[in-house]
Amino acid sequence: YQSIYQSGYHRTSNELSKKGNLNEQLYGGNLRYWNSHISAGATAYATVLDKAIEPAEYVYNHFAFRGKNNFNFGVDASYSIRNFLFFGEAAMSVNETSFLSDDAAEALLKSDWMPLATVVGMHTHLASNNTLSAVFRYGSPTYHNLHADLIGQGSSVANERCFLLLFKTHLPFYIHLVSSASYSYYPTLRYNVYAP
Repeated sequence: YQSIYQSGYHRTSNELSKKGNLNEQLYGGNLRYWNSHISAGATAYATVLDKAIEPAEYVYNHFAFRGKNNFNFGVDASYSIRNFLFFGEAAMSVNETSFLSDDAAEALLKSDWMPLATVVGMHTHLASNNTLSAVFRYGSPTYHNLHADLIGQGSSVANERCFLLLFKTHLPFYIHLVSSASYSYYPTLRYNVYAP
């Protein structure tokens, strides 16, 4: 298969023909510690598909997931003190795409494109009705997680560096004013984006 059909619609004969074409099994677990101020955890899981995903080779999807197996593991933590919450998560992936030739693996190790994704941030209450959040997110082009969902500009965790600043205040008559600013950078080409 070149891609995973994800719409979930089965309205037409073409859509019905795609139903049940790809089976997925997930295995994994999570360990967690928490108290009144600290939460920390570790998660690992494996994705096993019954058929290989082999997307057509284009410049923009050079680092796309390929194969039948994917393994993800990561750690996360948060710490709260007074009006502040600090949080972060880091994860890595291993799959068939990770096992490259020796030359390609050496070049990958010298680059900043290890299969890593991370998010760190802070949330604070400036006053009883004002909050401020700041988030930095990094996803290397070689990171693959078929079930990740994170704040960002793209549809994938991979291939993005993003900084997000969010301010929220409560106005009279139950009106909330939310303003945000974000900066995103894509290290490699993306679909319909013609420069990094």
